[in-house]
Amino acid sequence: MWKTMIVDDEYDIREGLKSSGIWAANGFTVTGAYANGIEALHAYATDKPDMVVTDIKMPGMDGLALAKRIRETDNETVILIISGYNHFEYARSSLRYGVEDYVLKPVDFDEFAKILKKVSKQLEIRRMKNSGFDEEIAKTVLCMDENDCLKKILAHIQTHIRQRLLLAELAEEFHFHPFYLGQLIKSHTGHSFNEYLNLLRIQKAKQLLENSHLKIEDISQLVGYRYKDHFYRKFRELVGDSPNEYRNRIKGVASQ
Repeated sequence: MWKTMIVDDEYDIREGLKSSGIWAANGFTVTGAYANGIEALHAYATDKPDMVVTDIKMPGMDGLALAKRIRETDNETVILIISGYNHFEYARSSLRYGVEDYVLKPVDFDEFAKILKKVSKQLEIRRMKNSGFDEEIAKTVLCMDENDCLKKILAHIQTHIRQRLLLAELAEEFHFHPFYLGQLIKSHTGHSFNEYLNLLRIQKAKQLLENSHLKIEDISQLVGYRYKDHFYRKFRELVGDSPNEYRNRIKGVASQ
């Protein structure tokens, strides 16, 4: 997990950000939350964050002064500005201190998640470069690793639909955060994890209804539904017929 510190003089915003699940979902952990730049600078050497998320306007030492002090000794820590001040001069000033991005309050968490995901990849590429990897190789390895893992996960789902499958357990097994894995699955398949799983199960059920004489209850179990009523409900929702109606319709067409 990448370490981040939050700096904001508004208690509700500071604690709200700190307690948000957005950090862990994108590979970060919050080492501390501070009310101004002075507090943050004192804790900086101890926390050793990979990223600092700071407001601009604060008493004592503002966010720009904090960014300047950090850059005097550290050019690698990522700095994000979160502020209610939508002024070009603030944004331009922050660029002098190598600020990665400038986010307006109230924070759009969907957009913020995209920024955190981007920063996480940048930090991983930097880590790989520091370990001796060429930057382009590092980028390629990251992309290949993510794609290869996703292919394995989707194949695992397809071959284990009879079993109890939970996103959290798959994420743990393949070393992803559940929220991030859910996003990857949706971006690749167009469906959430549960939607994708139900589609696979109902598709398999249709094949069994078409090509076997198994009882509906048995088919329900074979495709991963523990309760027949749940299977009937999902089947009608996705197909438009009950399993019996579907089988009769398909068999009737085949016999003509």
